[in-house]
Amino acid sequence: MTTTIEISSSAIRLCREQERKLTTLESWPVPAGADPLAALAALPLPGNLGRVRVALHHDDMLLRVMVQPPCPRDRLDRLVRFELSNAAGDQDQPVDVSWHLAEAIPGDMRVLALVTKTRLVTQLRQALTAHGGRLAALTHPSLGIYHAFKAQEITEPGPFVLVDVGGASVHVAMVQDGGLVFARSQSPGMRDAISAIAGLRGVSEPDAAKLAARLGKNAPDDLKEIIMKHAGALAALITANVRFAKNQLALADFAPKAIYLAGGGAQLHGVAETVAARTGLPVRLLNPFAGMTAALPADTVDRHAQLPSPWTVLLGVAQAKTLELDALADDRKRQARFWQTDGALKIAAVAAVALLTLALAVQEARLVSTNAAGARLTESPEQLVPKADDAIAQLAKLQQSKAIAAGKLAWLDSERRPGRVTTELLNAISQEQDPVACPVVLQAYRVSRLPGRVQVELEGFAQTAGKASTADVLHRFEERLRARYPLISTMEQLPRPIDSQRQTFAYRIAILDSAR
Repeated sequence: MTTTIEISSSAIRLCREQERKLTTLESWPVPAGADPLAALAALPLPGNLGRVRVALHHDDMLLRVMVQPPCPRDRLDRLVRFELSNAAGDQDQPVDVSWHLAEAIPGDMRVLALVTKTRLVTQLRQALTAHGGRLAALTHPSLGIYHAFKAQEITEPGPFVLVDVGGASVHVAMVQDGGLVFARSQSPGMRDAISAIAGLRGVSEPDAAKLAARLGKNAPDDLKEIIMKHAGALAALITANVRFAKNQLALADFAPKAIYLAGGGAQLHGVAETVAARTGLPVRLLNPFAGMTAALPADTVDRHAQLPSPWTVLLGVAQAKTLELDALADDRKRQARFWQTDGALKIAAVAAVALLTLALAVQEARLVSTNAAGARLTESPEQLVPKADDAIAQLAKLQQSKAIAAGKLAWLDSERRPGRVTTELLNAISQEQDPVACPVVLQAYRVSRLPGRVQVELEGFAQTAGKASTADVLHRFEERLRARYPLISTMEQLPRPIDSQRQTFAYRIAILDSAR
């Protein structure tokens, strides 16, 4: 199971995947003015997070764009680090550097670099330790929208602008022929629009956010004006970033074909239309759920499916096979060098001491065993025979006790078997349920213990899935369930009324005691 967390100044979002299925999707608000990392440590997150990827925009993380003449990668690495040596400000604070070469652009080498203060990585590791988590990767939110874009499998060539609109910040990424060439975060997001609505209506900001989310075509003119004003500022920010990227990357002909929009701040009515009108570019909505399989309740998926989506950064980072910018890249290199040099020598020394200690212990044990055998051989036959008889009697008692214990275990197993079989069968059913490919809902089940077998009766209903009828869905469900739980001996489908959209079903399943 893999865990991904996005941390912003207003919310912390978490998702978990198991066998490439989305199993958890949760978010928690961050109190106004609170430290997000302190809030992360105090949240009631699921236990034992394991390896965790984190997307974070923080003052201790700096994005830079550079252009260098063509050169070998090892020399490029030295040039990048030299140029960034003073980028982090405080020289007393050590930093880690991760950089990505935009290979989609020929000619000079365009480099996108991430500089992260080591103290931030330490703080983040401490916050995750409270939840049984281990930091596996740390990246910038712009990498999330980039990988959400890649997951769309868009084959159209050319440059595009990717924008995630949050409350406090706007994250921008630009791609050229599918490759990442530019990333940046700027303030403000759409929180200022919410603050303006709160002041105009005399309500709190949470209430203003709820009011703004309900606005539509018939919204009052004063509220429409506020949203259009801030959407216009967003369009100006996007246009300015395109100009900035052209200058930084020395690309005079960089002309984006479209804007892909994401983020909860872009959900306000009229934002997408205003951005399209002000920039003169078509606006398309990123769907971060595209290509993902969700093992979540249908109402949970529906509740989070609204586009533009605030889950784009999180799910993009979760889907990424590799991250072009990872603040832990330097740390992994240091660990690799350690185990190739000092670490390997230390392990060799410890192993040598352990082998020597083991050899001495084996030699001592052999001496003790030899002395004991010599002492037994010096005893008279009259003393050895009673000892042998006593040993045989003790062995017989042990064998009898073993037979009795085996009988008790067999009885306990037969009593517990129905519950164990039911748990395994229900788990197999939950693995096969899919709201898109196999929309089967279990409503009731009954378990009975019969001679030589456990019988489970299932009741529920199936719905159509695309062009597949309910009969096709049930047939697919039955085949997959038999394959996932091979202990099923018989699976009898009981007659039920026929419905074109929702077909009720009943199965009588038998699992023989001989099937272990």
